[in-house]
Amino acid sequence: MFFHSRLGGSGVDMLRLVVIPVIFILVTFPCHAAVKTIGKGEGMRLDTAGFPPDMKSAYVIMQTKCTRCHSMERTLMAVTSGVAPISGRPFDRVATNAYGQKMLRKQNAQMNSDEVKAVVDLLNYLLDNMSQKRP
Repeated sequence: MFFHSRLGGSGVDMLRLVVIPVIFILVTFPCHAAVKTIGKGEGMRLDTAGFPPDMKSAYVIMQTKCTRCHSMERTLMAVTSGVAPISGRPFDRVATNAYGQKMLRKQNAQMNSDEVKAVVDLLNYLLDNMSQKRP
């Protein structure tokens, strides 16, 4: 009851705000460790050494097209954390398809349907491989 006595009635709410995110991070972080990244910040990229040829090709598209508007780090953080960085919503197969459709509608994205499909397939490949390697 330390929180309750120190913070009044909001102690339980404060405890939930602190403990639940910490537990989420501790539980999910090891689960998403299968995606190998190189570098940090603006220089972050994927280690594609073990990728099939079609996924390597899709990664080249992602590097050239997606980084016109946002950093590779933003995309990779969504994949590795399972959470979309702007909306805070789950980043899963449903989300990758929704983002693909969104990119087709954006004029600045300059992506055709084949390129979008390749990138969505890559994102789903990454998500699938991460889920297979979970303990």
